[in-house]
Amino acid sequence: MPHNQPGPHNPQSWRPVGAGTTVPPMREVVPYRIPLSPIERLLAARKRPTYITRCALVQRLNRILKPRSQRIVINRCRRCESEFGKYCLWDNTWKCVVRHHLDLVEVGHLLGALRRWEALLTP
Repeated sequence: MPHNQPGPHNPQSWRPVGAGTTVPPMREVVPYRIPLSPIERLLAARKRPTYITRCALVQRLNRILKPRSQRIVINRCRRCESEFGKYCLWDNTWKCVVRHHLDLVEVGHLLGALRRWEALLTP
């Protein structure tokens, strides 16, 4: 990566967050593609999706984000929910919200926690 382009190693591309702190920008995550087993190929070929719950998807995402010291936070109070949305991405290293108003399905597909044949079970 050239030095004049913004990126995780270029401090000029960092954005200020609060009282004198800065957070590096979130890098694009390339999903790790695991080769499909024969059973998974059959499930992918099915027309009907396999449903998973929101709790299961949050657990999968937190497992993927743990090496990066980040996690998905579920806001339960109305005040926090109006400011950050129902789900937000919390960074344990910087102790701040990195992304807010997350769409779990979109993040699940981006990080590889949600397979093509899986869908979110809405309550």
